Amino acid sequence: SGVITAEGFALTDIGGIIGHAKISWLTLCANYSDINVITSPSATRVYAGGISGVESAKMCCNFGKISVKGNDVNSQCQVKIGGIIGKGFEGVIYNCYNQGNVSVDFCTSQTYIGGISGDSYIIEDAYNCGKITVPENFTGYAGAISGSIGIDGYAFIDDLPHVNNVYYLETDLPVGYASCVHPDNVTESDFEITYGNFKKLSDSEMKIQSSFAGFDFETVWKMEENGYPVLQNQPVLPDPEPDPDPV
Repeated sequence: SGVITAEGFALTDIGGIIGHAKISWLTLCANYSDINVITSPSATRVYAGGISGVESAKMCCNFGKISVKGNDVNSQCQVKIGGIIGKGFEGVIYNCYNQGNVSVDFCTSQTYIGGISGDSYIIEDAYNCGKITVPENFTGYAGAISGSIGIDGYAFIDDLPHVNNVYYLETDLPVGYASCVHPDNVTESDFEITYGNFKKLSDSEMKIQSSFAGFDFETVWKMEENGYPVLQNQPVLPDPEPDPDPV
């Protein structure tokens, strides 16, 4: 818990648990920290996520706000921001959710932002209810779940890139975008994901277990009282110690 800030780095990999992991599964992690990134004109990469800037995750959740800001940012700066993971290395996310707001105040040709990930290969059994904020006339890729699906997917993953059993609180944003080309070559012809089970839900629908088709409520998920689904084994912050001498 707390606040994590990175300012002025050329390369920024930042997360509530770890900045950059490689060939690892981040499992049973919960972040309650706000993450702030202030980029410089020399920046060439920003990967920011509530759990990690880079990697794959399962059974993780984020409650912290993620904010990326900058002035005169290099037009080729690669920016990938997500409530759980910024950039998926293997790019697989299972049984995760985000309740933190995610924002960026600038746009480059390679800006990807999403409620769960900036870009990933596979996202299954996940939901986002955090608000995604981008500047006016944003020309990057903003998705309620992921900015992009499949950009950096690895060939050894048998499944094709997809989202399945993913849900998001009402927003005008699409669930995400699909692309099989490198970000340098992304064009307007890239298309909104049209495969897998995904659904936009109202606040009241988010509080009904039956809204989340495909979720395992026997061993993984449970409904919070008068709230949204949470993980059964979710790490939680301890209650603060009482002040022994209150003023």
